[in-house]
Amino acid sequence: SPRVASRGHRVARVVRRAPGATTSANTTVVFLRGTVAPAALRATPAVPAMKSRRACVTTHAGYGSYDGRGGGMVPIPDRIVALLPYLVPLLDGLRYSRFFFSQFPQAIVLLTPLQPIASMYFRIPFAGLISFFAIYMGMAENRTLSRFVRFNAMQAIILDICLVLPGMVEYVFSPGRLSGLGFELYRLCYNSVWLFVLFAFALAAIGCLSGQTYRLPFIGEAADMRV
Repeated sequence: SPRVASRGHRVARVVRRAPGATTSANTTVVFLRGTVAPAALRATPAVPAMKSRRACVTTHAGYGSYDGRGGGMVPIPDRIVALLPYLVPLLDGLRYSRFFFSQFPQAIVLLTPLQPIASMYFRIPFAGLISFFAIYMGMAENRTLSRFVRFNAMQAIILDICLVLPGMVEYVFSPGRLSGLGFELYRLCYNSVWLFVLFAFALAAIGCLSGQTYRLPFIGEAADMRV
């Protein structure tokens, strides 16, 4: 107003476009010597604070760490639980280790800690099938568990499914008694499958215990799509 202007006061017109505002779009705020008048404060509702971009980025980074891309955020129990499903493909892959341990008998010491689990696993009827569905329904498809656990459970399941393929090929061709080059090729295939299973388990163990997500070639991509 002219009266306010004559006293040397400054008038600023502020336009607010905040959601939930109850007053008119144009509100006059009077500044008296660089401060806001109490009447203006009462007339102007507070604008809700907006989340900063920095806060959003921090939250996203923490979630990514918990998924296994930065191991410090994965809880210790989740790391142990994520490793357990890999015991199933390791035990199912033992059938392909007979030539390997006959050539390298000293390497059997690597599986000594698993001997009680292996004896119980092979003693229970349909243990492989029961374990498969228990891991799939109880872990891979359980949305109450973290993605880190669900991904490793799914990757272990797909790895176990892949071990069925060599057995099917062996059943179809029925090699029977082999000798010479045929036997050497047969033994090479067995050793290759077993070494792949052993390598996959070792890589998964390192990844799970360190809280990192290690994806096996092709298998990891398929597991990522499922979870």
